Amino acid sequence: MIELRDYQVPAVAALIDNRRGIIQAPAGSGKTIIGAAGTYRWAAPRSRLARRKMRVAWVANTTEQCDQARRALDAFTDLPTYADVTICCYAAGMSLASFDLVILDECHHISAPEFRKILEFNEGWRWGLSATPKRADELANDVFYLIGPIVHIVERAALVQAGQLAKARVIIHQPNAENEMEQEVKEAAQPLYDERRKKWRFLFRTPQDEKKQMNRCIWQVVQEIGISNNRKRNSDIVRLGLLHKQDSHLIIIGSIEHGQALQEQLPGSVVVFSKMGQKKRRDAIQAFAAGELKTMFATSLADEGLDVPRANVLTLAAGGRSAAKAEQRTGRVLRTFKDKTHGLINDFDDVQHYFLRAQSKRRISLYESLGYEVSNERTLL
Repeated sequence: MIELRDYQVPAVAALIDNRRGIIQAPAGSGKTIIGAAGTYRWAAPRSRLARRKMRVAWVANTTEQCDQARRALDAFTDLPTYADVTICCYAAGMSLASFDLVILDECHHISAPEFRKILEFNEGWRWGLSATPKRADELANDVFYLIGPIVHIVERAALVQAGQLAKARVIIHQPNAENEMEQEVKEAAQPLYDERRKKWRFLFRTPQDEKKQMNRCIWQVVQEIGISNNRKRNSDIVRLGLLHKQDSHLIIIGSIEHGQALQEQLPGSVVVFSKMGQKKRRDAIQAFAAGELKTMFATSLADEGLDVPRANVLTLAAGGRSAAKAEQRTGRVLRTFKDKTHGLINDFDDVQHYFLRAQSKRRISLYESLGYEVSNERTLL
């Protein structure tokens, strides 16, 4: 049986007191333990009263998260006496209609059209767990409609005070000059725009439609020119990789191809992605968690559920506009570990194009709002 931390106790109580609701808790807070403890304390009295085992479904986004759930539930050794727990991924598409309790890990995914159908005809209890339940798109309200309101928030300060989160230090790098890629991007986007207009004329009915389609073409090009194939930026990433070759260094990339191109310049590094094969992926992550692998590139699979407390340096090579993803990604290096004084986060002020510049400003504002120590690399030289 696991002894709950002080800040986890009210979170578990909030679950038990609410038939529908969401626990919002940052990475490193032990959301899985909170959910497992809630399951045990919910199931035991109801099983005795009903004189049968409760049917519980735990749904996660990745196989790694399913494994974490299994380990957490196994810690409550008496749970099988009171409940039969089924663990599955959202993508499995399994109907949850017959379950008494459904736990939705990283619950912000449930509003996706391909996932939400699993809740059809389910009339039982529903709990959600997430560091970022508030989506930044048109499906944001659907999360709360499908699960319920946020019933408890675990504050980041409580984790720092409890010694469960390391302090965050962010260094902002600026390898490119202001606006230096805007003309190049504009010229490369124009042929894409012309081709799109020729193929799908019905998408260009109004001036607003034309602007929308041009922005899509610009965004496609700017990711390639401004991020993946940006020579100055990539040189900076490699420099950071060499500088931190003795650290436990996680580098987040937006595409496999980008990671593989950078990997060739950092001997001994490995690129981890969802389609590489479960065994290879698991072996690489375990080697990184154990300190045997020093530098690991990872795609979006590192956004959620990656448990590598040893990691002490993060480089955000992918950029991106999502504040939720940035918060989750930085959390990968903020879990406490022996001799870790802080988590170091390298990010970029991508001033080379106005699309990227707006995204960088959003991420930097997030870091400041979270209380991270933010410095510009030029001020440190």
